[in-house]
Amino acid sequence: MIKTDAPLPWAATTEGPLAALFELTQDIGGHWFSADKTMLDLEDGAVGAIRGLTNDAKLTPVEPNEGNLKPGSGGVVFTEGLHCGLWLEGGIDRAERFSIAVVYDSPDDAAKTLLTVNDQRGRNYAFISEGEGMLRAKDDENQFEIDVPIQAGPNKRAVILSRTAGSVGLHVFGQKPKVVLGRVPGLRGPADLFVGCRSHRGGLLKTLGASVVHEVFAFPGLALHEGATDIERKASFALDRYIQWSA
Repeated sequence: MIKTDAPLPWAATTEGPLAALFELTQDIGGHWFSADKTMLDLEDGAVGAIRGLTNDAKLTPVEPNEGNLKPGSGGVVFTEGLHCGLWLEGGIDRAERFSIAVVYDSPDDAAKTLLTVNDQRGRNYAFISEGEGMLRAKDDENQFEIDVPIQAGPNKRAVILSRTAGSVGLHVFGQKPKVVLGRVPGLRGPADLFVGCRSHRGGLLKTLGASVVHEVFAFPGLALHEGATDIERKASFALDRYIQWSA
């Protein structure tokens, strides 16, 4: 049964794909952020925070985001070349094994940076970006890079980046995960989660794109591309069912 003090942004339900994913995310200590208007804290018309559905965590503006992120239809609106990013300090407790996912729209196929897991000691970070007909996952130290072609046009997309100590996977919903083997030096221990940017740095404007973000998920300790444990397989199945159901 769903247990939350937050107002659900969908019709109240205690069964089906929503409830299954909610309970699993809550049980593993994961994060689920919905950009539905019921979950937004607004400040002078700008997004001051997105409250978590499964816990009391909040995505809050990065330092250069001074009221730039705006609420939109079913999501929050990122503007190209403008710092609109959000972050969750310590959103990933062990960067050696995690999965993060984002559901978004990109009318111009130019979302650029979508999600970033940034080592808290500043040694390395891994991110998902979109541009020139590709979704790309890579790290700042150029230890890995994965490219997946995407269909051009205004489409709602769901993308998952997951990592183990020896592999990284990029999964576009509806396709098989693309996996590369290898270690990613400098990305270990606690890490921060960033949405729509790579860090608190005030520059890097060319990495900031246009998109509408609907939902963000973080599953610390789970590598959905590997599916080596029962809980990883359950989480992958629950997320796939939910995305299909909510499309």
